Amino acid sequence: MSSKRYQGTALSDDAEYAISGEICLEDHVLRFNGETTVVDLPYDGLELDIQTGKPGSVEVANQDHSDWSILIEGHEILADHTLRGKTPIRRQIEAFEDRKDGFKRLASTLIFFTAFIGLSALLGVMVDAAMPKMVNLISPAYEKEIAMEVAEEVGDMWDEYDDTNTVAKLHAIVDRIFPPEKRGEYEFKISLIDSDVPNAMALPAGRVYVFTGLLAIVKSTEEVAGVLAHEIAHVMGRHGLRAMIANAGPSVVFDRVLGSSKGFLGALAAGSQLLIQQNFSREFESEADDRAFDYLVAANIDPRGLETFLNRLAASEGDMGALRSVLSHPPSPERVAHLKKRWLGMKTQPDFVPLEELGFEPPERQNLIEKLMDL
Repeated sequence: MSSKRYQGTALSDDAEYAISGEICLEDHVLRFNGETTVVDLPYDGLELDIQTGKPGSVEVANQDHSDWSILIEGHEILADHTLRGKTPIRRQIEAFEDRKDGFKRLASTLIFFTAFIGLSALLGVMVDAAMPKMVNLISPAYEKEIAMEVAEEVGDMWDEYDDTNTVAKLHAIVDRIFPPEKRGEYEFKISLIDSDVPNAMALPAGRVYVFTGLLAIVKSTEEVAGVLAHEIAHVMGRHGLRAMIANAGPSVVFDRVLGSSKGFLGALAAGSQLLIQQNFSREFESEADDRAFDYLVAANIDPRGLETFLNRLAASEGDMGALRSVLSHPPSPERVAHLKKRWLGMKTQPDFVPLEELGFEPPERQNLIEKLMDL
């Protein structure tokens, strides 16, 4: 029994009478006491009609026991432990609360999407502006976890080519381009993939794959260094993560802003396949080319190797048919022209130290790449 009293109005079934009075919650009945009328409504079979608004109202009735209903202003009575202690009544109250919360969520969602649509252009700018901060929230350790998962997928798609001598030489080139003391928590690991596709790709945290098809068509070690410098730039620019965030869409930004770290990282993990496809934006490719150029010049390696390699690939695209669709870094005249402009814009060209030949022996699959070697 509740000691609290509530003000209400008793309404006759035909709405002819409306009597003001006081409501108390007894052990088994809701009792209305008016000047001329007392109405007892047993909890068993009590129905609640809860109206929203300010302050809202609750109308209670039990048609099996009375022709009267009781109207109570406000929702305070719904919190009374006596009323909520009756299971059927509590379920009615909880159903109302669920609907109320649902309406609030719906209203919030509508407001959000209205604002989203109205400010879509601004939102795109905000997401771009937030990208560096978003990337900084992800530790290199998590990058390594992503790379390990994607590496398993790579292993399912391609076989490694066992050539420890070439791998060691590639590691030496990487160390010269980007010395270990500059890498922070990143560790570069190079693997050869047994495929005649002239390709290379980098996963977050420093896992780099070089396809044997690429090594089979290069005409100088400087071209290999240019490709490796480009992949290093993707890693250090964290382009893989940035692409995954962009692919996940603006929702991932709001998840993180709202504190949902699990949802944020889960959205990224769902885009891990993107790292294998590596269809980076023009912005990322241009940024990687610029960084690669700077890395090579700083390492006293002729930076024109990347330009000549991309130029040869670009010239061969028309003859390669379906191969064009699987290149992870499709060359473009704009990229080649930009690298040429970087070279011509140098005030002085230092005396670059030539790189020794790789001495790579490709697998016996020359039919697809002989066209490239002839260019």
